[in-house]
Amino acid sequence: MTLPGFRLPFGGELTPDNRWVKMAEALDWDALASAYYKVMCADGG
Repeated sequence: MTLPGFRLPFGGELTPDNRWVKMAEALDWDALASAYYKVMCADGG
C-alpha cells in the first residue's frame, strides 16, 4: 500500500541492526493478532 506524496526521509528502509527492526523480529505477530482478534466485535468495531 502506498500513499501518494508520502516520502520517508531514510529511503523507506531501516537497517537490520535498528532497535525497532530487532523488536519487530522478536514478536510473534501471529499470536499477537490472534489475541487481538479475540477481543474485537463481530461487526468489525
